[in-house]
Amino acid sequence: MLNSDAASSPLATLDGGSCGLMVPSPSEPCKIEMYLLAFYAACIAGGILSCGLTHMAVTPLDLVKCNIQIDPAKYKSILSGAQGACKFGFYEFFKKYYSDIAGPEYASKYKTLIYFAGSKLG
Repeated sequence: MLNSDAASSPLATLDGGSCGLMVPSPSEPCKIEMYLLAFYAACIAGGILSCGLTHMAVTPLDLVKCNIQIDPAKYKSILSGAQGACKFGFYEFFKKYYSDIAGPEYASKYKTLIYFAGSKLG
């Protein structure tokens, strides 16, 4: 049984004990009407968030798995393939980081040296 504070809360009520904990629908001032443009936009946003994030995580692993199957001598495990992905990501990060530290003039003048340092530390 809920205490008196919880029973007065709009977040949880008991439905006669038969259905357990029920959550009443809140009053929604900007409720989305079904089958209107805002409804489809919300569905698209939900699909991007749910499927997009999953695919973003799984696709690189699938690529590494395929590389292992194609050339097992070069890629001995998923970890070695993931290291390659990190290497390119960190290279781009450090390339920009060192260019920002050097400033526009020196970054242009010493571009090769900065890119080399980014490739070794990245």
